Amino acid sequence: QKESITEAIVETYRTAGRTVFFSGLAVMIGFAAIGFSTFKLYKSASAVAVGVAILLIALFTIVPFFMSILGPKIFWPSKGTLEHKDSKFWGVLGQFSLKRPFIAILVVAAVSVPFLINYDGKLSFNALEEVGGDVASIKAFNIISDSFGAGDSMPTQIVIKNDDAMNNAEYVALAEKISQELIAINHVDT
Repeated sequence: QKESITEAIVETYRTAGRTVFFSGLAVMIGFAAIGFSTFKLYKSASAVAVGVAILLIALFTIVPFFMSILGPKIFWPSKGTLEHKDSKFWGVLGQFSLKRPFIAILVVAAVSVPFLINYDGKLSFNALEEVGGDVASIKAFNIISDSFGAGDSMPTQIVIKNDDAMNNAEYVALAEKISQELIAINHVDT
């Protein structure tokens, strides 16, 4: 029985292991690339790449160890098979794309190109715009924003960082100048 467990582990990593490794590697590279972003909120997501790297190391060290120690008990409390039936829909699409790759690419292009053409490329730092206006919490936020003002419901703070002490007339004047320039920006109230 020990031999069959070892064979099962080797077969698992020979087949599914490659898929998991390359999928994890793609996710890790994607999140690591976010680290080059200039927007701090998104830049912090690069920490996920570290988590995925640790996960991959664990998958190829700790997991096989427990698989060999626990054997079939690793699937506790599940008693049945863990298999799933093949999807006829995705099977047909997969076969079609393998037999006629050029037509499959044209179909994907026909679906994708209208979205690419209509994309205006405008950047927004308002994460609420991504959710959509029909969600109840966004409707409530918009009511508060309309009633009290956008800055009162979700104010933005500007921090000036400097190595020198800024409690003198020169820096107070500079802060006032920056404030006046910010007020001149469209959609800035105060």
